[in-house]
Amino acid sequence: MTYEFMKYPTQVKEIANELVKVCNDYKSRKISNEEIKEIVLYYAKEYPSKLFNNNDLNPTIKKIIGQQRIGIIKKLTASDQDLLLYVGENYDKN
Repeated sequence: MTYEFMKYPTQVKEIANELVKVCNDYKSRKISNEEIKEIVLYYAKEYPSKLFNNNDLNPTIKKIIGQQRIGIIKKLTASDQDLLLYVGENYDKN
């Protein structure tokens, strides 16, 4: 069974709400470590201008997902620091 998540969000709030859902499902063990990481990195690669602001998470994302989920997201992306640096410096501001 594959995990369903919104692949084509049009708003920052939609990504934030998906991240809340994904983190909650992860904490309740409905999805695996690999699945949550795949989803978070998908958003980081496909929608960097919505997920990031400079070298940090977008303030709207942070406000909606809360501190505990921010910690999960940062731990998941810590091993992909090169991606975060690239995205933070080169994201598309459309």
